[in-house]
Amino acid sequence: MPIQRGSVTFVRFHVESGLKEKRALAAGFKKKAFEPIDRGSDQDRSQGWVELENVDSAELTPSTFLFGERVLLSWRVDRLVVPKRLVKTEVDKWKNEFAEREGRPPTRHESRDQKVLVTQDLRGRAFVKTDTHDVSWETPSGELWIWATSTKVIEEIIEALEAMGVVLKPTSPGARVEALDPKLLLPTEALHHLERKES
Repeated sequence: MPIQRGSVTFVRFHVESGLKEKRALAAGFKKKAFEPIDRGSDQDRSQGWVELENVDSAELTPSTFLFGERVLLSWRVDRLVVPKRLVKTEVDKWKNEFAEREGRPPTRHESRDQKVLVTQDLRGRAFVKTDTHDVSWETPSGELWIWATSTKVIEEIIEALEAMGVVLKPTSPGARVEALDPKLLLPTEALHHLERKES
């Protein structure tokens, strides 16, 4: 299970090198701290570090992410969601009014422009969908776990950690196999004998 919330699935890494000092960690986390979506902008997604115990806070002082020798925090992703069905309903309503007023149906270009206007108008009333993904780092052993399934989210977290100077090495079974010498993965002599007997 995750620390407090998120996926039951995790990705595991070994921290080859990275920040150890509390102040340096706090400064690194604050550089990628979560900031809410600005509804006045074109931005429809926002992501960054938040406290594990309070996902609405991005204060990120050492006392909020250090638990003994563990670093525990969350990666928060907010998405502005404008329901497509609502956009379609509003555009269809406009198309009917346009056809009555102009005596012809709107062109594709006119419909597309109206869809953009409707979407922008509905952004102000849209709701924000929030997801959080726990991250745990056992500093003595160097084990780091990202409790997420989304490749995009995992890549964002890795990028944020690497921007802090943390060097990560994947420790999944697949990553371990990739690190092996390819000669070790070739069929053994015993397997060659089995193939000859079968044919």
